Amino acid sequence: MKRMGLWIRVGAAMVVSLARAFGRRLRKGPTLPSWTWAEELFVAVYRAALTTASRDLELLAPRGRGLQLPLRRDLRRRLAVSIEDLGGVRAERYHPLGEPWGTILYFHGGGFVTGSPGLERQVAAERACTLGCDTWNVSYRLAPRHPFPAALDDAVT
Repeated sequence: MKRMGLWIRVGAAMVVSLARAFGRRLRKGPTLPSWTWAEELFVAVYRAALTTASRDLELLAPRGRGLQLPLRRDLRRRLAVSIEDLGGVRAERYHPLGEPWGTILYFHGGGFVTGSPGLERQVAAERACTLGCDTWNVSYRLAPRHPFPAALDDAVT
């Protein structure tokens, strides 16, 4: 029931932001000179949705380690997968069988706000196999629960 209320609030915020952005664009012109109408409205709606949704951190927080997608069977045969601690930051290590050529430090996308290593396991493992490198899929802390510079600190660590 709580989740339904969250989605109703997010939807209402998106509609309101759409109307505001439309009116502001008519009165003052584009926010940035190069923005089209579509870009202007998209940014307004996206910001409203993220801002409204981020107010209820408990509903948005991943459970446990978040969603973990399984690796393909061929990748599991070609890699040794382990969970490691890198100075207090958790990372999944994909070690190709044989001597590695180098090391890749892989940070999943999401602008330090969304995503998880579990969603990017396939990509990191494929890079480890293709390039023959040790690959570390880093699980950094995400905003808004851990505000800036927490994710950056984890990356540097």
